[in-house]
Amino acid sequence: MTCLSLRSQQYDSSQMTACLLYREIHTFQDHLTLQADLKQLEIWAKKGGMRFNAQKCYILSTGSKSSYLYSLDNVILQQVQHNPNLGVLLSADLNWSPHISNICSKAGSTVGFLRPQECRRLAYITLVRSTLEYGATVWDPYLRRDIERLERVQCQAARFITRGYKSRSLGCVSDMLKNLNLPPLEERRRQLRLNLLNRISEGLIPALPPDKFLTPAISGRRRVIPTRFQGYESSNIIERQAVNNTRGFRIPTCKTDQYKNSFFVRTVAEWNQLSDADLPARPAQPASAASSALRLPSPGLPQH
Repeated sequence: MTCLSLRSQQYDSSQMTACLLYREIHTFQDHLTLQADLKQLEIWAKKGGMRFNAQKCYILSTGSKSSYLYSLDNVILQQVQHNPNLGVLLSADLNWSPHISNICSKAGSTVGFLRPQECRRLAYITLVRSTLEYGATVWDPYLRRDIERLERVQCQAARFITRGYKSRSLGCVSDMLKNLNLPPLEERRRQLRLNLLNRISEGLIPALPPDKFLTPAISGRRRVIPTRFQGYESSNIIERQAVNNTRGFRIPTCKTDQYKNSFFVRTVAEWNQLSDADLPARPAQPASAASSALRLPSPGLPQH
């Protein structure tokens, strides 16, 4: 997949707009088609009194580095390994560690400005935790080092809110978080993903039609329930493929760790583990209300 990040500017204004153009590149003809799309955008911008700043337009290829060159306004576009889009830092290798490092640094610096003692918790939730969870359904990490780095920001905030800098006893920070009613960020991201999947399954997200992204699990098939032992967690293939409810979905076949831990593959596996009683309730609001209430970044512009 090759993505092009483009910046346009009106001739008589300093106002900047951005767009994302992407296409799967398998053959040389796909390359020519994407270059033709760029030419059409160039013509469209000139008709609207705008121009693309080619020096701020970039190429990001996922999967493998592109061997093709693309031009805009007779300027060869630069190929990069990382590029932000809608507040989320995308990487060519689909690794979310650079984005997590970025938001942890931003959130950590914000904690120090939360001065009024009577509203520190509210300020943390509003200014810091919102930064740590923006678009989290897309980039929810699976590497333990990234998960713990995010949790450390919340632990730092717990000490700041309670002024408990001197406490060093085992479990003191956990007690602070419990008293402040601040659940682990990892569990909050999991709930966000399950709730989003619930909305998608009900057709409440127009950009993600369920018939395209979700396949119901085959009913009537003999279920194999793996043996569970107390205090032991297993991630074997039988455990992952088990469907414990009547609203389960098939898990897409995947080979890479990035795809295996992407939103649909990972969340469907967790969804299938839930019993009918533990599944999120079906959304009751109409599609228009559900779409407007969702504060998540768009997965991208429609493919050209």
